[in-house]
Amino acid sequence: MSNTNPRPMYYSKPTIDPNNDKRVWLPGTYIVKSEDGGATFEEEPTSPTYDVGLKTDHHVLRVDPANSSHIYVVGDGGLHESFDMGKTYIRVNNIPVGQIYRIAVDNRDPYWIYLGLQDNHSFMGPSATRHWLGILNQDWVEIGFSDGTGKAVDVADWRKVYSSSSNGNLSLVDPMTGDTMGITPRPPAGEPNYRYDWDAPVMASRHTPGTVYLGGNRLFISKDYGSTWTRTKDLTRAINRDELDMMGVKNRDIKLSRNDGDAISEISNFAESPLDPKILWVGTDDGNVQLSRDGGATWTELSAAIKGVKDGTFVSRIVASAASPGTAYVPFDAHRDGDFAPYIFKTTDFGKTWTSVIGGLPKDDASVRSLAEYPGMPNVLFAGTERSLFVTHDGGGHWRKLDANLPTTRYDDIVIHPRTKDLVLGTHGRSIWILDDASPIAEWTPAIAAKPSHLFAVPRATLMLYWEDISNMDHYFFTAENPADGATFTYHLSKPAQKVRLLVTGPSGKMIREVAGPGAAGLIHRVNWDLRYPLPALAPGGARGGGGGGEEGGGGGGPGSEKPGQVQLPVPSHDIGPRGSHVAPGMFKVTLEVDGTAAESHTFEVRGDPGSTITLTEHKAREAFAVEVMDLQAKVEALATDLGKRRAASAGAETTRLQALEQRLIGGAGGQRGGGGGGAGQPLRQRLSALITAFVGSGARTGTLAPPTGAMRQALTDAKAALAAIEKDLK
Repeated sequence: MSNTNPRPMYYSKPTIDPNNDKRVWLPGTYIVKSEDGGATFEEEPTSPTYDVGLKTDHHVLRVDPANSSHIYVVGDGGLHESFDMGKTYIRVNNIPVGQIYRIAVDNRDPYWIYLGLQDNHSFMGPSATRHWLGILNQDWVEIGFSDGTGKAVDVADWRKVYSSSSNGNLSLVDPMTGDTMGITPRPPAGEPNYRYDWDAPVMASRHTPGTVYLGGNRLFISKDYGSTWTRTKDLTRAINRDELDMMGVKNRDIKLSRNDGDAISEISNFAESPLDPKILWVGTDDGNVQLSRDGGATWTELSAAIKGVKDGTFVSRIVASAASPGTAYVPFDAHRDGDFAPYIFKTTDFGKTWTSVIGGLPKDDASVRSLAEYPGMPNVLFAGTERSLFVTHDGGGHWRKLDANLPTTRYDDIVIHPRTKDLVLGTHGRSIWILDDASPIAEWTPAIAAKPSHLFAVPRATLMLYWEDISNMDHYFFTAENPADGATFTYHLSKPAQKVRLLVTGPSGKMIREVAGPGAAGLIHRVNWDLRYPLPALAPGGARGGGGGGEEGGGGGGPGSEKPGQVQLPVPSHDIGPRGSHVAPGMFKVTLEVDGTAAESHTFEVRGDPGSTITLTEHKAREAFAVEVMDLQAKVEALATDLGKRRAASAGAETTRLQALEQRLIGGAGGQRGGGGGGAGQPLRQRLSALITAFVGSGARTGTLAPPTGAMRQALTDAKAALAAIEKDLK
């Protein structure tokens, strides 16, 4: 046999071709193949250079029993498929299984998320897009190589992003140009190398622009964007790993893949006080908890005062609280010792005393991986464990599990956006999850639970046109949802209700829209208003304007009698049917109505698209025009109903006369099609439909928020005259 042996503790899963026992595939960092039963191997041509071609680190290879040229490869880069025996590959890119180490956010609008992926580099992506289909794969941009780990954004300049990869390799990246400057601290000549955790933490100061921290065996501090660094003393226990036992064997005696991937005695997490930048907290992977109150000049080791967890346990997170300068939370992760109990300790006196705060957390299989404090409400914290997400409203005294649609997975990082209060979760296996506006959860109290109903404050909404800017990408890609379109209404009911309505009134006090909501009790419900007017009611058999038809070759089946197919993917993110016109920016009010009784109301702002040049005057002109068109549509439909009743009761010449009026109003054959090629010869219903469709769009087609053109105004004038003529002739 060959001596080929690609890192056996990590790979070494050979696959024998079921159709040729002389052909052996051996995945590893690269893929090698033997055609002589394993005597010799040849590397397969998967990548011309690093990060170009097929992602390295392959773990499983499967050969199709019916076709040896058809293989699947699974590894750190996901799932790939080849039809030419590994010469070229197709990536199956619709599986959301990213393994996130750490995340950060900037303050753009919409904000961007920065993350480190296990063995898949560092990426950034938007929290919202203008894509009609949502957030696409191509919206995520690579900003670093290797295993992406810590991420941070300068407090005053989002174009300065700190991105690290495994073992403390830190860069300063411009997310607009991709300019990348290596800024990792280096030891002076003659000193040993610094020790960095595989997932070394990095943090930008929330107080001072240009100040950034990096954790190694020392805490490194730069005040000039990483150009120069100062360092603390070694804050770890400086354990010699060679003297540690690994499954009964001293590390120094392990010969194969010894200490593979990581060292020990390094800073695992740290925090800067939100109240005082001189107060710094540090936790290490060998159990130390260190505190500095003078910006890192001097330190006090605190772990000896923490009782109830094994000495030397990995510090999984530190949260410096906004409750007071001396308040902090420290979770420990003991799963490396076979202990899966949760550990979170709290101090309010700079670490002199500590209290365990784990009430309500599962007692087993719940190692605490992440912890974050809600901005402005220091008693509200979110904790991520090996399986779930939890929230506390009393500083850790009592925890409750958050369910909703969250997956059962490991929650490695939690960030709460300071402006939007979005809850951003980084999971190790199910990628990124965002709860838009977590304030209703943070504001939850027993008093709210006891009220018959409660309507939470409504955040500012934004008028936005979503752009179908990609064409027919078939089904072989993944999309994530954009934030829900329009205004978000969040409420709670203490008792079940038969009928729940959210009633929206405009700046003039006129009712604009009614939104139905669920009536179940004991849950926080959330519904959305799309910032549109309702559609006018249609006469029976009528065809709505602004609908989704009219595509070339699409919809309604072919020329034969076959049944239409049931489309499974992609699932549109927006309504593809008829819809009303958008409102203009302004202040609105929503009232929660439960079983016919008005409960609570809130006012909220609808702002214009910040990327648009359309003025408020133009928005109002467009709104007034669209409302006039929709009012005219309502009159047409009412008249069509009346005409239909009259015709059904008529006979002879009167029937013929009424049919001619129907043709002018809604077209023949029940109003489905209009005669002629447009203009005055087109039925009035279709003329109005064409006018409103220009604003509301059709199917995936984008409408406009711009004011009407002169031609549109003339068309509306002509439509009014046509309706008046029909009404006159009907008498």
